[in-house]
Amino acid sequence: MAASASGEVPEAADTKLSVFCCTFNVAGQLPTDLKAWLDVSEANEFGAPDLCVFALQEMDDSVMGLLTGSTGLDAGGNVTDSKAREEAWLTSFDSCVPDYERITSQLLVGMFIVMYAKPDSRPRVSKLATGTVSTGMMGLGNKGAVAIQTIVDGVPVTFINSHLAAHANKVEKRNEDFAMITAKLLEDGLLNLEGACFWMGDLNYRIDEDNDKVRQLIKDDDIETLCHLDQLRTQRLEGNVFDQFNEGQITFPPTYKFDPGTDIYDTSPKARVPSWTDRVLYRAQSPCYVMPHTYRSHPDVKISDHRPVSASFVVSLLEQEATAPFATPSWAKELPATSATAQAKANAGKAGQAIKGGVKDVTSKMQGLAGGFFGKKR
Repeated sequence: MAASASGEVPEAADTKLSVFCCTFNVAGQLPTDLKAWLDVSEANEFGAPDLCVFALQEMDDSVMGLLTGSTGLDAGGNVTDSKAREEAWLTSFDSCVPDYERITSQLLVGMFIVMYAKPDSRPRVSKLATGTVSTGMMGLGNKGAVAIQTIVDGVPVTFINSHLAAHANKVEKRNEDFAMITAKLLEDGLLNLEGACFWMGDLNYRIDEDNDKVRQLIKDDDIETLCHLDQLRTQRLEGNVFDQFNEGQITFPPTYKFDPGTDIYDTSPKARVPSWTDRVLYRAQSPCYVMPHTYRSHPDVKISDHRPVSASFVVSLLEQEATAPFATPSWAKELPATSATAQAKANAGKAGQAIKGGVKDVTSKMQGLAGGFFGKKR
């Protein structure tokens, strides 16, 4: 059952699942007091959520973190700074949700995702799977995604944390990253036609306007005008990326880039244009639908040049038989046996225009596949 355009709840026997999603680019910082960000008691009007999913980017932005990838261990099996940082953040998350059970997590360089469940909701969660996708230069994992898929009451629910290509002029590369991540997660069976998908992270889409004008609009609290200048909004409307996804109404100022420890937007020589790089989007398809409740930033958390963002939802789940829930849809089996990441590595070895042409060709195929998934009508 697809969500109605009005957002009204269809009359059907179903079960509810409350979800709290949080994303934060921590710029290599270790955790401090996160209560201002992770107060789950205020996540939504229904009380403590059933599932909490926390997503970090740039948890480790070191060269060693890049080399150790998703293991956090060096060649000798020793714990690296990346693994130590993971443990530090997990300890902090554990303290913020002491009544929850940590279910699973996934690391890829600086990208990290972890899921918690209320004890009385834990029996509803089954068949956990995790995965990673690298979209950085030469297939390295400084950019890409980490994902968790689970089955709740027989319905697939996927959580994706991604860090897409940086810089204001790299819109096409961000769109390509989205297509590659989608294709690889489909290939790995971490996305399904049915169910719910929550996609969060530092998506890196910027505001397309003169820096001084953007800063004045922020001072004027003219969020509506700023939203119309947002690259992600434009790309979604044009059908280039995140087709069939929805996003809650943005009512908060841009979350990037601040001078760390302050409420002042970037005063460095680069003087980045303030932007909503940090986002939470969602998509629902039969047999469930998603009702958004809160979407906000957390300006009191100032350890990074980003501000954390959280969103809460209630998902209505219509139970179904979970037969082969991780199977790749039949229409997706045209994807070449060579993975998207391996293909990207091969293309990266070519020079000049050959690189650009090769990547565009692969991306075109992946965008077609991604469009088939996200544009599929039920």
